[in-house]
Amino acid sequence: MTSLIPQIISHLQIANAILCLLMAAYLLSMASRRPLAKRLMAINCVLFAHQSLALVGILNAHAAWFLVSRPLFAMQLGPMLYLYFLCIHREVDRLEAKDALHFIGGLALFLLFVSVKSLRPLVGPAIFSSFLIYTLLIAKQLRKSKRELAHIGNYAESAFLWLK
Repeated sequence: MTSLIPQIISHLQIANAILCLLMAAYLLSMASRRPLAKRLMAINCVLFAHQSLALVGILNAHAAWFLVSRPLFAMQLGPMLYLYFLCIHREVDRLEAKDALHFIGGLALFLLFVSVKSLRPLVGPAIFSSFLIYTLLIAKQLRKSKRELAHIGNYAESAFLWLK
């Protein structure tokens, strides 16, 4: 009975990964007024697919690569979603050089966890904290109003609902 649960979880995660990859492929193939935002969302979908596949790998004793890649990519989920939000929120569909700074914290923590074995149990809380911090940053900026999205015209209403 206990071996059935990892199999069920694995199948669900594989289905989730396939859906995320299909969404990424769709996003990359469609036309858009804001191609960078669309690409950033596709990258987010690929990162989520990787998390699902990493769980499958870990549950099925193929953890070597995923024990390294899962925390590395998971620490980038918060910053990537925030960059998507910034891209939608800005009038111009581009990122600035300073936006790359959002990835430094996650990479620094990852290197710290790799080099200091006693800190490895903190990987999970660090991933959760990163995602929470970036979600709160987005929520704080969303409190303003949809008027700040007026630069995307008729799409402002749906973008505001999507970002909520």
